[in-house]
Parts: sequence; C-alpha cells; structure tokens
Amino acid sequence: MTYRDAGGHTINGQFTVTGDNLASGTVTDPLGGRADLVVGAGTSAVRGDADWWARRSPKQVRAITGQWVRPEPGVAFPFDIAAVLNPTALAKRVESLATAARRNDETTEDDDKVRTVVSGDWTALFDTGGDRKLRWLGGPLDPNLVTQPAAYHDNDDNRSAGVTPAHRTGPDTSGRSTVVAPARYDPIAIPPYVAITPEPTGSDAATGTQAAVAKVLPEASPAVPSGAVSAPSAPGPAAQRNVKPGYATFDLVSTAQDCNTPMCTWTVTVTNTGTAAGSGVLYASVTPGMPLVTFPVNLPVGGTFTTPPMTFPNPAPIIRGKNTQITITYTTWLFNPSFGHDPALPNRLATRGVNPNTLVQIDPGYMPSVLKLLDQMTSHVGAGDTTTGPNAVTAMDTAIRAGMLPELKTIAESGRLENPEDLTTKLKNVVQDTLPGSPDPVADKIGFRREVEQAAEILRQDPRARVVLDGAIRNPVTGELDGADVLDTVNKSAFQLKSVSSERLIHAIKIAINQLNGLRGVDVSSGIRQQAPPGTAR
Repeated sequence: MTYRDAGGHTINGQFTVTGDNLASGTVTDPLGGRADLVVGAGTSAVRGDADWWARRSPKQVRAITGQWVRPEPGVAFPFDIAAVLNPTALAKRVESLATAARRNDETTEDDDKVRTVVSGDWTALFDTGGDRKLRWLGGPLDPNLVTQPAAYHDNDDNRSAGVTPAHRTGPDTSGRSTVVAPARYDPIAIPPYVAITPEPTGSDAATGTQAAVAKVLPEASPAVPSGAVSAPSAPGPAAQRNVKPGYATFDLVSTAQDCNTPMCTWTVTVTNTGTAAGSGVLYASVTPGMPLVTFPVNLPVGGTFTTPPMTFPNPAPIIRGKNTQITITYTTWLFNPSFGHDPALPNRLATRGVNPNTLVQIDPGYMPSVLKLLDQMTSHVGAGDTTTGPNAVTAMDTAIRAGMLPELKTIAESGRLENPEDLTTKLKNVVQDTLPGSPDPVADKIGFRREVEQAAEILRQDPRARVVLDGAIRNPVTGELDGADVLDTVNKSAFQLKSVSSERLIHAIKIAINQLNGLRGVDVSSGIRQQAPPGTAR
C-alpha cells in the first residue's frame, strides 16, 4: 500500500493483515526511513531507524531508534491498518464500490484481461477470469476519518500534537467499508490518498503475523497457535510519550550593560536546562574592548556555572571637557558537541541573525547538519541584513516539521548544492500545495517539496553530483541563462517537476517538455530561459 498524506509525505507499507484484525509488516519512506510495525486490537508498536523517526519525532531520535515503542496516534500510520485492510473490510469496500460503479470498462493490460471499476473518485482493477482477482484499489480518503498528521508531532512534553478531530468516529473494527469513504475535495487541496495492491496469503502467513504480534504485544493477540513463538517474559514496549530524550541544552544569561566607569565588568551564567549532563566551551568577547576568552563548562541537569568577573578598560575615547560614548558589542556563545566540529559556527551564525536556540528542538545527532545548512544558506548575508537569517530559521523549522530532516541532512553534508542561498524560499513553501481547507497556493510556489527531495536524492545516490536547485547556468552559445527545476551539472541532466491533479497528468507532462525544450521562452521576472542547457539529458 502507498499512502500520501495531506502534508505531502508519501508512505509505503507492506503488511500481512489477518481476519482477526492483526497486522505485521514494514513502513518505509521513499527517500529514506524504515520501520517494523505490528498491530493488535486497539494498539500497535513500531521499531524504526533514525531517518524514520527524524521525520516523525526529531527530538526523540536517539532515544527511540531501533527499539519497539507504542507510537502516538498517527505516527506509525494515519489509520488503523488492521481495521481498514482486514479481508472483511476490503471485501465490503470492493462490494460497495462495485455496486455504486458508474462505469465498467474492459481493457487490456500486459496481455491480461482487466476490468476497471470506477465509483466516485475510487477505482478498482479486477481480472476478468474466473477468480475475479482484485489487482488494485485506490482513491482519496476523507480527511475527517484519518488521524493527522501522519508525520511530525511535537509539544513541550513530547506528547503528540496531532490529535484526532473532534468529529471523528472511533476505530472501526467491524469490517464496515465506511472507514475508507470517497472524499469531496478541492483539486488543489489534496486529500489523503491510498493505493492498495492486495495479495491473498495462506495460513502460514497468518500464523506468522499472529506470532509477530504476540511477541511484541502479547496482551493484544488472541491465543497463539501451537508451535508459534510464545509471549516474551520481558516488559512490553514503552509508550513513545514516556520516552524522554536525554541531552543537554544550555541557557546563557549575561550581566552586560552600559559602562560609565574607567573599568568595565561583566559575567555570564550558564544553566543546563536539558535532560542529561553536558559539557562545552563558553566563549566571551567585547568588541571593541576585550579579546576572546574561554571557559570550560561541565554541568549536571539543572546545574549552573558563572564566570569570574571579566574586566576591560572602557574603550570610549577620553576627551577633556566632553562626555564621549561609543557602541560596544558583547558576544557570548557556548559551543557544545551537538553543534558539530566548528567552534566558530554559532558566532558566525549569530552575526547573521541566526540564533540556534530559536530552532525547533531536534535530536543533537541532527543538529550539526541543520546548523551547517543554515551556515550555507546564509553565507551571502551582508552587514546590516537583519531579515535573511531569521527567515532561514523559519524556513528550516517549516521543513523539519514537514518531515524533511533526512533530506536537509543529505544536502548539508554533501556540500554540493551550488545555490544554497535559494533554499530559504523553497523550504518555507514545502507545504504550499498540500493542506486541505487552506487557501489556494500562490502561483509558482507549489511543488517545492518535490524539488528539494529530488535534489537530495541525486546528491545521496551519486557522491560526485553537483546540483543547482531551480536555478540556471550560462549558455556558452547564446550567453543567456538556461534553467530547470533541478540541474545536475556534473552528470549534465535537467529535471522539470510538476504538481499533478487528476486528469491534468498529460497537460503537466506537455508543459514540462515544452519548458525543457525552451518553448516557454524567457521568464520576465528572473531573466532565465526555461530550457535544458546544451548537452544535458532531459
């Protein structure tokens, strides 16, 4: 099964679902991330890798990676797989669809006879042979029947912020097909969509699923068949909400103030406000006035450290008979291992208006990559620019909450995105085209999520590739700028991406081809000809 949620996050699942409402299998994300999943009556457990959890609960990554936990609603999957996909529920869904079908078309596909059955926005494909095998079933889900979002969850106590809508009914375990009902929707505001390829299995598969559920969730499983794995003696999985990430975070408070005396004095107090002991190096300076000084810091949870008084001569010039004043800048930052290997990075970001402490909280294992990417995104910021840095932080937060932390890490660590300064515009719009019920997106600001994902995938797959994201290169013949949504300058490839809705597929493909062939002309606002540069594959 493939599920696409309202935030643009695509999830693939491969499950065995039994008639007694048990399920076991895997959940994968197309661009990285995998988890094992078991589902029992009214409960589930999941065991995910780091990328999988980074998309869903980025501040808990190291605390829960590789172990079974009971996830918050909607984290593992946005609906009850066992209830929606058990054989009885599927059969009733197909029967309901066939009864309401407005069109039956017998077609030929791969030399097999296939019948297409359409009802509303749902479609099913059947073999026309004697067994009438269901090959495929797909359609949009009513968002009101889905726990949303199926990705990032966050609040101050690590509990899920994605709650079931007040008007949603409880899980349907009776096999009724109303759980997956056709939805009315705006073609721009894309609803959750599910595509299912069912394959009947035998009793061995059912026995395996029963054993898998019993091993992890013994209280949710019916009696285990003879010869199957028995329930473990170890405690069951912990609830995700109860797993507290353990890492240090530091708050800094300084006594820096205007100085009206010949000698100026100040101190800095550091407090560990995190959930684990931590260490780092405190840096302090005054410009002009005091050179950089450092202090080692090693604090338990809740611990504090205050520097000795730091003094420096008042740098204001002395002119007899006059009061003089100048502006001085007090600078402090604490470098800890979660910031990576560059002690100057926090100060460099601070001069551009980027405060790492204002970022959405994430696991320290991903923080160096996020800060490195912010450094790349803001490296062009000039003196006096007070908006680019904060805008970059806002864009980064948007992408993290959209479940794109693995892509951000790939781009940062590769260092091979040639125009990182353009990421701010992209990242702040990665959910523009996907939120049901929101206003129509601004023209030319949809599909940015796919562009970023495509760029990250190229960089991940080929360690030599260098990418220009929605940019251009100079045509050596015409002197004009030729551009595409994604350019791989090493492998000389140009990619054009389109957001597609319903029957607009062919239309979108034609537009993309025209752009790659230069038939759309020069974009007036950018001066870029929408055209694959000479010698590039399209």
